[in-house]
Amino acid sequence: MTAGSDVVELRPDTEQYGRWFRRGDPVLIGLACVLLAGSVASISSGSEAALMIGVVVGTVAVGLLGVIASMRTASVLVGPGRIEHRSWWVRHTVLTVDDDLQGVLAPYTAPIVTRQSDLLVIRAARGGPRIRLNGAFWRRDDLARIADAAGIVPSSEPLDVEGFERRVGGIMYVWEKHWLLAVLLGGCAIACGAVGLAVLLS
Repeated sequence: MTAGSDVVELRPDTEQYGRWFRRGDPVLIGLACVLLAGSVASISSGSEAALMIGVVVGTVAVGLLGVIASMRTASVLVGPGRIEHRSWWVRHTVLTVDDDLQGVLAPYTAPIVTRQSDLLVIRAARGGPRIRLNGAFWRRDDLARIADAAGIVPSSEPLDVEGFERRVGGIMYVWEKHWLLAVLLGGCAIACGAVGLAVLLS
């Protein structure tokens, strides 16, 4: 959609997300089955573990609501020498070609999951804020258009975290580079929250 004579507004594509979501992921499906089985067992036995499962399920539900809200509100404005990313949960990020932009657009497989999607990450050479767009929500053609505006050549070579880092050092999030530690800390935080809630309600 055109936002002005020289500015083009691009938005996430719900059909693209539907195609990506329907592909499924063996790891996530397995975790969902374990979670569901644990919920049924805990609730039927009257165990306090049901509360923990409820906290986990609630966390997932909040995450899904965040995805929906982000898709409804996110947009990218591409104009002469300027790229602006807008979303409800992050500040507006504006990058200009004068910032000597660096980035990568390539098929990406995140830690833990096995589903692959395109990923575009752009930032100034000096560092600072980045624009990060996942092909699970954005059409490849739109990502390529944004990459072209930033002077980034798309790649068809599948890359993992290390592959993105080799192309542009420091472009990925810290938790992606240390995903195992992030998973352990996240799990501990959820468990502590569930235990604390159980104590308060007891």
